[in-house]
Amino acid sequence: METSDFPSLWRGFTEELEARNRVLQAELAAAWEQLDSLLGRHSEKIARAEGVRPPEGSLESIRELATTRAAPYLSDPLQALKRIHPQERALRALETFQTGLEDLLGLLPQTLTVPRGELAAELCRDGRPLRRLALRLGRKPRVLQPRPVLRQALWAHSARRVEPDGDLLLLLARASLALLIPWQLLRNDTLRAMAGNPSDPRTLDKARAEWLEMVGSIRRDAARALEAQGDRCRRLRGELEAALLAGERRLADRRLGRAMNRWQRCFRYWAGRQRAILAQLELEASSRSLLEGSVGVSEDAVRSVDEEHALLLGELDKVGRWLSGWREGETESPFPPPGAHLVSSADRASDWKRRLEAAGRGALPASIESVDLGRPLPGRRPRSRSVPAEARFTRSLAGTGRELALAGFGEAEEGHRAIIQQIERAREVAAYSLEAGREEGGSEEGRQVVRDGISNALKLLEHQRKSTRDHHPVIGRKLAEALSGVFFQFHIRMEESRLGLFRHLARQKSRQALRAGALTVMERVGSGSDWLGDHLALANQYVLAKLGWAPPSTIAVQPVSRRPYLGEVLHLKAGPRELPAIYRRLFRLAPLEDTRFLVGRETEMAAAAEARQRWEEGRAVAILVAGARGSGKTSFLNCARAGVFGDLPLSSGQFGERITTAPAMRSFLSALLAIEDAELESRLKSERRLVILEEVERTFIRRIGGFEGLRALLDLISTTCRNTLWILSLNESALGYLRQVVGMEEYFSHRINAMAVSPRHLKSAILQRHNLSGLRLHFAQPPPEESRRGRIGKLLGLRREPEQNYFDSLYRQSEGIFRSAFELWQESVDRVEGGVLYMRHPVEPSYEGIISRLTLEDSFILQAILQHGGLTPGEIARVFDYSERRSDSCIEKLISWEIIEPDPSNPGFRVCPEAGRLVRQALYRQNLL
Repeated sequence: METSDFPSLWRGFTEELEARNRVLQAELAAAWEQLDSLLGRHSEKIARAEGVRPPEGSLESIRELATTRAAPYLSDPLQALKRIHPQERALRALETFQTGLEDLLGLLPQTLTVPRGELAAELCRDGRPLRRLALRLGRKPRVLQPRPVLRQALWAHSARRVEPDGDLLLLLARASLALLIPWQLLRNDTLRAMAGNPSDPRTLDKARAEWLEMVGSIRRDAARALEAQGDRCRRLRGELEAALLAGERRLADRRLGRAMNRWQRCFRYWAGRQRAILAQLELEASSRSLLEGSVGVSEDAVRSVDEEHALLLGELDKVGRWLSGWREGETESPFPPPGAHLVSSADRASDWKRRLEAAGRGALPASIESVDLGRPLPGRRPRSRSVPAEARFTRSLAGTGRELALAGFGEAEEGHRAIIQQIERAREVAAYSLEAGREEGGSEEGRQVVRDGISNALKLLEHQRKSTRDHHPVIGRKLAEALSGVFFQFHIRMEESRLGLFRHLARQKSRQALRAGALTVMERVGSGSDWLGDHLALANQYVLAKLGWAPPSTIAVQPVSRRPYLGEVLHLKAGPRELPAIYRRLFRLAPLEDTRFLVGRETEMAAAAEARQRWEEGRAVAILVAGARGSGKTSFLNCARAGVFGDLPLSSGQFGERITTAPAMRSFLSALLAIEDAELESRLKSERRLVILEEVERTFIRRIGGFEGLRALLDLISTTCRNTLWILSLNESALGYLRQVVGMEEYFSHRINAMAVSPRHLKSAILQRHNLSGLRLHFAQPPPEESRRGRIGKLLGLRREPEQNYFDSLYRQSEGIFRSAFELWQESVDRVEGGVLYMRHPVEPSYEGIISRLTLEDSFILQAILQHGGLTPGEIARVFDYSERRSDSCIEKLISWEIIEPDPSNPGFRVCPEAGRLVRQALYRQNLL
């Protein structure tokens, strides 16, 4: 047990403790005062700032945001905050004070004997007379344990003081993050505007006013927190005196441990929040730097597109100079070879995304801790969580960012691909016209074809040069929009967990879109209701008239009735059209010899190759090619003969005059094959050869005894098809009839349907020929919709391009028959001006006026013409037992209606190509097809 001078010991301890307490209060006050000064200056700057946005939709605007506008809003406040580091200073002061208490307690003895008078004089200075009197009345000195008692008291004081300390530290954290809010408001508003979703300027002004009000509230709360912290420190001496007087009665290890644990848990919480705030500040600085770097990456991508654009234009000019030199007779060199390499939009967008991802990995942390600004002290469960910054940036980049970048690069690729396509098209036009000129043997027609081709190719390139636009602004806007959307989404996702203001700003545009969508729907519903009401009124009038409850509408009688002509129904021009020589050559109706014009026959050609393979194996093989006249049967056979069957001995021919007897058929085959009649079967069985016969529909006539020639041919095919590969072609109407009469299809192992032509193949066949002309295409806009379908489509906003409308109508009218489509295409040409081919808009024809005037006799005659491929007046007389005069009369009637015409290659009359659809509809209604 020690004895010493208690008054001097106690005074020295309390004076040192109060000094350290004053240092703590001064440090806390200084930390706040520096931050408050910074916050005040920043508030004044924000209050004076003008809410002017930079120009939208450019990379330079984003750079300006990340540099010039970020300096006063972000860079300057962050640098000033790093210099004063208020939270770190406050935490260091608290930690220094708390750790210094143990050193201070080391000055006190473990036990101490103190006379009661001295104890009363030192510990009862607070004006408590009863306590002083009780101490003086005692006789024995007091034995004290100052070190353990005061340790417990000091830790208890620290545990109670965490509330004002926590309030002050929370305000420091809120004030530090409040410095970022003006920049976040400006950045998000600007990025959203650049992304195409501008907000109401009043929203930003309101948010700024709310921020200024929040700053004022923080400053008032901080003043109160400092005052509360000072009051708690001033009560420290009284708490220590009371604890020392109570002595060992208050000592308990559990109390000490609980107080120490509470203070240490709170300090860890405060330190963790400080680290999270520092990470948040670093994230803002890093994201700003990443935004600036992303502009550089995007500008590199734009420069790459510009370089490709310049190379393509140089190649286009080079080809144009070659064509100009050829036209002027100055060019002897070959056509310039292709030199530019086109990079796809997908590759460019992927490279842009990959470079930004790499920049994000280098600039952004993998994850940061979220900041809890809702409470000063830790709760039972931790509310902080890890936020993956890098992953969220990558996710934002992979979504809207890549999509918008792909759209921007896609426009450039489309323009560049158009340049390459036009160069290649000019190359093909020039090559085709020169080839055609050589085939014509130097005739005037051939020279004109060459002149037309070279001139059209040059006009094509000149038009492309004039119409080519610089894609630099477009890509710049798209990439700026992409970057704005990426960074806006990234920051919203990072901040929405702690700031409701940003969620409110992010959802404003969604609400505007919903309102606009609702207005659009109401407009559509209103116009649809008007249309539906009109038609319901008409339907009601019709029903009432049928029931007899209302008088019928008066029908006006036509003063003049005129029979329609097919050309008028199809809206075709009367008389010849002046088409360029190269165009007439490209769309001439002769069968194909050039395989490059054979479109959509891959499946049929594979079937022919498979048939030959089976025939080579010794099997009985014969091929039947069926299709309407002009469907491409001869063209297919010509290309197959040059390809699949190119190395076989060939005998080919077609039936011109009608053959109806067996002797006539054998005579025809003997002449065709150069074989004596007596040796016909034996030679065909012993020699391997290919025999192609076309126009087989001319081997019969529809009357008793008119099929003998065809039967003789089929019998010969049946007995010789293991050594002789027979290929026959006829139209599908004849095949349908002969299937029932002679079992035509049973004699053939393969049947190829030449009518299997899709709309895509028909369009490709036409445009392939057209592109070689060097002319540009212009389709007329459709007239105002008059049909119910057109009005419904307009009501629903479903409109189709004029080109697609034209080809859909062309396919329906031609029924997929190439020759009919080519003739209708040429009939639809309105004019050729300045290297442009102008096409009239096809109006869906109504055949009702013609079909209703066709008699049953007309239908039978048309059916017979289709089945026979064509008939002369004498053959019609034989089929129907008509007189020559009656047959001529029926023929002239159908000619005057423009339904049939003289066959240009065979005797007799055929159905006009453009009338094929009308005839089939008429026969179908009569159950004749």
